[in-house]
Amino acid sequence: FDLKAGMAHLRSFLENLHKETFPAVYAKHGGKLPSIWGDGVNYLRDNGVLSTKEQQFAISLYAAISDEAVHPLIADRQYARLFRNVVIEYALLFLWKLEKLGVKP
Repeated sequence: FDLKAGMAHLRSFLENLHKETFPAVYAKHGGKLPSIWGDGVNYLRDNGVLSTKEQQFAISLYAAISDEAVHPLIADRQYARLFRNVVIEYALLFLWKLEKLGVKP
């Protein structure tokens, strides 16, 4: 099992989790539809999907996955386990928030 490749997939999942919601949030709130993940996280915050702290957490999680597991030559098993579990829990919270707000991606 290639941990580095697995972490790259995990980071892509985090990106696409947000990107998949952009059209649904846009349909509900309008504004400028974001085309990249960074702008999209701001868009989700600006439209009440993410709080400022949740936005900061998502950005920090993405950066940590990049810095500790994707960009280095190898990924540590401990980082892989931590990031996998955190991304799963974050995704569940994010999807719960979308449901609560009535946004259906």
